[in-house]
Amino acid sequence: MKNLNRLTVTQNILKLIDQSGITDVEFANLLEKSVRTIKRIREQQSLFTVDDINKSASFFQIDIRKMNNSKIKFEDNFRHNLLAKHKHHTAYSPLLEKKPSISYAIRYYLLKEQKFKIGLTVHEIKEYFSVLKWDYSSSYISTAMVRNNDLIEISQTKIVNGKKINVYRKK
Repeated sequence: MKNLNRLTVTQNILKLIDQSGITDVEFANLLEKSVRTIKRIREQQSLFTVDDINKSASFFQIDIRKMNNSKIKFEDNFRHNLLAKHKHHTAYSPLLEKKPSISYAIRYYLLKEQKFKIGLTVHEIKEYFSVLKWDYSSSYISTAMVRNNDLIEISQTKIVNGKKINVYRKK
């Protein structure tokens, strides 16, 4: 490709990493790079090499020409769609089968859930994540709801079995 803009492609690969929910450590291992290299790339001190770009295109199942475009579009449930594409790929599927960070699960899945706009209890959120095969403890979810107060608010409280339960929703 003659007109490869490595800066644009690098920025798009970083967006793809974030959208997929894999960690920088996992992605560094995938590219056979050090975590420090990925950190330098995130800090805009370096760019991905052409070989890294090719490996990334293979992993993310995206054409390099699309990565070379500044306006890359992401499909809903990007991580699950990517997992479906890599179902039989022994090097890629384990990365996507692991549960992602709770922050990723909230930002890219829970906030897009229609029911969450009305409000869900921690128990209901836990059930939602269980359907996705992500097992988070109730206390972990509760803590994450509080920590993500820029995205989530308490819409009301319910009394369940004599206990006061918060109902969370998207801000």
